[in-house]
Amino acid sequence: MRAAILHGPGDVRIEEVERPTPAPGEVVLRMEAGLTGGTISKMVRRGYHLRMGRAPLPLGHEGVGVIEAVGEGVEAFAVGDRVFPANSAACGICARCTRGMTAQCEDMVWMTGTLAEALRVPPRIVETNLHRVPEGLPAPAAALAENLGCVLKARDRMPVRPGERAVVVGAGPLGLLWTRVLSLTEVEVTTVDLLPARLAKAEALGAHAVLEGEAFLARAREQQADVVVEAIGRPETWRAAVQAAAPGGRVLLFGGPPRGTTLPLDAERFHYEELLLLSSFHHTPYHLAEALKLLAGGLLDPGLLIEETIPLAELGALLARPPAALPLQAAVLPA
Repeated sequence: MRAAILHGPGDVRIEEVERPTPAPGEVVLRMEAGLTGGTISKMVRRGYHLRMGRAPLPLGHEGVGVIEAVGEGVEAFAVGDRVFPANSAACGICARCTRGMTAQCEDMVWMTGTLAEALRVPPRIVETNLHRVPEGLPAPAAALAENLGCVLKARDRMPVRPGERAVVVGAGPLGLLWTRVLSLTEVEVTTVDLLPARLAKAEALGAHAVLEGEAFLARAREQQADVVVEAIGRPETWRAAVQAAAPGGRVLLFGGPPRGTTLPLDAERFHYEELLLLSSFHHTPYHLAEALKLLAGGLLDPGLLIEETIPLAELGALLARPPAALPLQAAVLPA
């Protein structure tokens, strides 16, 4: 079968590899579709991911498939089931898991490889983080559950109140999902980005206002937002997100920065204005299940995020494009 393998920075190859067979507790999926996006782009550019692994690494962590084989002992799923596999599963018993910090599990099982014709799902993911896809939900749309699950988990760490004012910094896939989720909680959302086309998508997803990125950086202190979500992961936008908060405001540093990034803080503002600084990483099984339900219920038009559909053979060429020419997300079909 064919699979996308990351061999180093900028080096993605579509290779012939042996089709997997399931060991006890495992299932094998015939993949219907996988997604590319910001995380994939960063992995390809850097040649690794801090949690999911280093090259050579099967590429892809968002996808949907149909079970074509089940291993001994698997009873909850059967051949023919259409499923969304999470890209991780926590142990549930370590000190962090028992405190509810499953994203920081001391023995996390990670999985990549959704950008392939078939995928073997490890036993722990089968047991705790494999989800049936709601009937009628197309595979690319269902695969958005990974990103949406991350947003929903972070939302629960930072509750908002109707009537508050929020600023979302970044209109990539995650920033657009944040715009949609916040807009549905009756929060007045301003979305920030450099690209007019992305700001137009933010408006279609419920943004009350949009702001060009350079203007935001220059006038961040004028925003006076109750809630600020940074969904890019760059030092300058992290700093601006803090500046944009009103007294008593909450700032969620959601975008993942490069290793070694530091953030200078205005200690006087944090103390006297009682700012709250939060972060969130990854998702949970609960939030992935919620994400699939919301997507099946028509949360958004998937075409606003998934801008291209390509066969697996063209993935390398797509990822080799300059950053400005990359789609927000692309659906990759095995055929």
